[in-house]
Formats: sequence, structure tokens, C-alpha cells
Amino acid sequence: MMTSDAPDTVHVDTSPSDHIQSGAVPATPTASSTLPYSWSGFTQYAWKVRWEFLLSLVFLLLAFGQKLFSNTFSIDTEAIIQAQKNLYRSWIQLSRFGFVWLKKIAGTYWYNNALSGFLTVILFAATVFLWGYVFYALSEKKEKWHIAFFVIPLFVSPIMAEQLGFLLQSPSVCVGMMLVALAVMTYVNAASVRVHRESHRIRVTLAYHLLAILLLAAAFSLYTAQISLFISAVGMVYVYKFFSSSSSTRKSEHSFTSFILIPAALSICGYIIYSLLNRLALYVYHTSTDAYVNDQVRWGKDSLYHIIVTILRHARTVYFSQRIYYSLAFTVLGILLLLILGIRFLCRRTPFSAVLIMAAVFASPLIMSVLLGMVPTVRTEFVYPYVFSFIFLLLHELLSVNSFLSFKWSQLLAWLVLLAVCFGQGQISNRIFYTESVIYQQDVLLASQLATRIGEVTGMEHPSEPVVYIGRHIPRGNADTYKSTDLDLIGRSIMDITFSTTHGDWVKNHFMAAQGYSFRMPSRAQESMAEQESLSMPRWPAEGSVQKINGVIIVKF
Repeated sequence: MMTSDAPDTVHVDTSPSDHIQSGAVPATPTASSTLPYSWSGFTQYAWKVRWEFLLSLVFLLLAFGQKLFSNTFSIDTEAIIQAQKNLYRSWIQLSRFGFVWLKKIAGTYWYNNALSGFLTVILFAATVFLWGYVFYALSEKKEKWHIAFFVIPLFVSPIMAEQLGFLLQSPSVCVGMMLVALAVMTYVNAASVRVHRESHRIRVTLAYHLLAILLLAAAFSLYTAQISLFISAVGMVYVYKFFSSSSSTRKSEHSFTSFILIPAALSICGYIIYSLLNRLALYVYHTSTDAYVNDQVRWGKDSLYHIIVTILRHARTVYFSQRIYYSLAFTVLGILLLLILGIRFLCRRTPFSAVLIMAAVFASPLIMSVLLGMVPTVRTEFVYPYVFSFIFLLLHELLSVNSFLSFKWSQLLAWLVLLAVCFGQGQISNRIFYTESVIYQQDVLLASQLATRIGEVTGMEHPSEPVVYIGRHIPRGNADTYKSTDLDLIGRSIMDITFSTTHGDWVKNHFMAAQGYSFRMPSRAQESMAEQESLSMPRWPAEGSVQKINGVIIVKF
């Protein structure tokens, strides 16, 4: 607990295995235990917040309701449907061996798009619920604690819509986020162990730390970007636990060592174990790391000036809400929170360390940009919605005890801001998935038209010649859909996302096959020939935009 009058020593005859059951780590401290997390504490939390959480699910349905029973999909999903073995092998090459192993363990190795959409929504709700417990157990104001202020901003986040819109991996990403939450609970429990015998305390603490390392290694194997979530969560936990603490409490709990330095060391150890397991996976599957992984890191490849300018420009995009995925409310509320904490510091009610670390948390959405030295894909920036939720949660708690308004009016203001901001964010997420649905239908229609034209050119329903697609096709959507330039990947046409002729052929041919129109893949030499021949061809849908030349079917967009 955060109270300074907690007993210095309480006999706890326990071990990590006694306190981590059924997927949650132990909990609310009692007279006989100083551990913040326990199974009994989790059940108490679940019972207390059950109705508010159920009402909050309305916002999950606002943002993700379409994915519950939808069968639409975006880029890469066509490959797992038609070239499952190749895609799983590419995940090994991308250092995501945990994805492959988890799918085998869970019995979802054979991909089912409808099932994946359903599991994504259910697991996302469970993930956010578990993360809510991370902060509930640390709160000194449990009687005034409201889960809605944490879960609703996460449910409606457009960044989470982008991340979890990749249905081929989204259930595994949710599992990874839950593993990170458990790792956070575990290291906090380790810092809270109080026993009479020092030797026993060391053994229990080390056991907790080892468990945290293993949880982190597993999370990184599912999605390496989870490391950014853990880093940010360490800062959020520190701020939430110590923002109103006394110096004696921080000293007795070794706050900086136990809650900053040790978690940093645990993440490094977890990453080392993950790296060793990754090497083993590459050896077992007789493959090597894809060049794409190393190309993502620009440090040492681009000039330092270029990298710094890139990061600063991305920071401007994030904090000034220059894309649909970001909200100006994040910046305004984050600055307001820092100002309140700063005033509390001047009044000697909040330690400077909490103010400083909260500033770092506020900047943590840029972690991936800093680590890579470039602008990351939006789906890897899921730290942003977690920080947004934390800002809402902490602001609400501060308003509950410190406000120039009465308690009733401060609560009303907090709820109005939460609902207004999150309804707007939910509309954006909903529109992203609506756009995906409309564009997907247009892609399916285009696939049918292409198959018909190819049949007319070759005189066969299933020709033996390979098909090469030159260029890209951008559907028009409708007046209510986002434009392709507004979006990152989710919601864009599969026929639009083309980085090269080879990449385009891989994506388009597999999408055609997913609709029942299977054609042979071309060789690189055939693609080079098609690129030259297409120079004199008209663009789709003009007559002559689909031709058979030198035994290759060429489609020019």
C-alpha cells in the first residue's frame, strides 16, 4: 500500500506460486500480507467494478462491434488464408516465434477469420480488465476508484483499432499485453515482500523476479513492441504508487531501486532470454532473420541529424493530432496533469521524482520512434492509448481529492469530459472499420471483374499462366469512408498496398485466391518482362489493360 503507517514487517509465509493463479497475480493488501496483488484481491476487484465495466463495454461495441461477427480483412490476412505455411515461416524470420507456438498450443494454427475477429474483441476486453487491476490494487482511494476512466479510452482508441484490425495476429497481441500486465504485478509484488527471515525474503523476491523475466520473454516473443508497453507501464506504476507518498514511505520501499532500476534490469534479462530463444527457433526452422527487421532500425544507417528531425516531426504529428489516430485531448489533458502535479510538488504534496517520471510517461508514446530512429507504423504505438487512459485515471483521482469545485461538480465535469472525448474517439475507430468493410466489398467486386476479364483473355476459367499485376488500384469508397491517404493500413484496399511488383503480386494473387480465383505466381524474370510490356498498355478498366504476353497474364492498374 502507499500509506506511510503500514507495518514495517509482516510475516508472509508464501511463494509466487501461491499468489499467481488462474492468470492473475495476487492482490489487495490485508493485515496478514503486504502484497498488492493476489487472487483474492483480483476477485474483490472484479466484484466491485463488475457493473461499471459491463456498462463500459458499450464503448467497446461502439468501436469494435463490427469485428465481432464480420468476415472482412485487411493486408496480410489473405496470405495466412492462402499461404499459411509461408506466412508462419515469415513470422519466425521476423522474430515472432511466440506467435507460431501460441497458435499451435491454442489450437488456432488453422486460421479462421471469423473466429479471430470474435476472439480479438473478447480478449481485448479481458486484457483491459486485467490492466485495470494493475492500478486498482495500488490506489489509496478504492472507494472512489472508477474503472471507466481507464478502460473506455482504451476501448475506443483508433490506434488499438489499427493494431487489432490485423486479425491474423490480434488475439496473440492481446495475450502478450496480458503477459506484460502480469509481469508488472509480479515485480511490484517482489518489491512488497516483507518477511521476518531475510533468507526467505530473498528467495521469494528472486522467484518473483524470475517469473517476471519469463513473462516478459514470452510477451516479447509474441510481439517485440511489447517492450515499449512495459517501459511505459513501469513509469505509470511509479507515478500512481508514489504521487502522494511521504519521503519516509519512498525510502522504506526503496522506490527508485525497486520500481525503476530493477524493472529495467528485468526487461533487459527478459529480452536476452527472448533473443536466445529466437536464435534457437531460427536454428530449429532452418532459417534466418529477415532483412526487414534490421532495416527497421535506422540508427547507424541514417545521419544523426536526419534521425533527430524525423523524431521531432513525428512528435509534432502525435502531440498536435495531425492524423486521425491521435487526439488533441491527449496533449491538453497530459499538460494539465503535469501542471497539477507540479503545483502539488510546490506544495510539498507530490515528490519531484513523480513529476519527472510522469513527464517521461507523457513522452513515452515516442518510444518506438526513438528505438527505431524513424516514424513507426501506427499499430506499434499502442503505448499512446495506455498513457491516455492513465492520464484520465490519475486526473480523475486528483479531482476527487483536490478541486476548486465541489466533489459533485468535479465528478460531473470529469465524466462529461471522459464521455465526450471517448465518444469522438469511438466514432473514428468505428469509421475505420466501416471503411474497411466498404473497401473490402469493393475489392471483392474488383476480384470478380478481374477474374472475368482474365477468363475472356485466356478463354479459360482457371488458366495455367501466371498473373502479374502492375501498379495499384485505389477504390473510391463512398462519401462516409476515410480516404486512403488518411489511413495507415487497416481500411485501405488490398489492391492499393503495393511496395513493388513482387510484393503486389504476392498480395493480389493471394487475395484473388481467397475469393476463389487461383492463379500461378510469376517468377522475377516474368515480372521484369511484364513491367516492360506494360509501358505501352492502357490502365484498368480500359480494353487492353489485361493481356496475355509471352505466356504471362499482365494486369495494369
